[in-house]
Amino acid sequence: MRKKKIPLLYHCTIFMLYYVCDLLTMPEDDEILKNGTVDFVSISYYSSNCVSVTQKGKITAANGGENIKNPYLETSAWGWQIDVLLVQKSH
Repeated sequence: MRKKKIPLLYHCTIFMLYYVCDLLTMPEDDEILKNGTVDFVSISYYSSNCVSVTQKGKITAANGGENIKNPYLETSAWGWQIDVLLVQKSH
């Protein structure tokens, strides 16, 4: 448990710097994020997603959102692409 509460924005910034993400933000975005409330966060530890700026590739709507199908993964009967590497890392 953390003794001192550190703003989530700080953690997000460190994450993006570590993974060399280039996120374009506006000056008012920090205040919006600071005042926002997240009441539910969901992750899937075995389903990976692909995204594309050009949207080339087949689309899958599994797990509640539209994503580009990962050409390196098999697709289940219900449209999910289960990433066995993520399953192995989570256990």
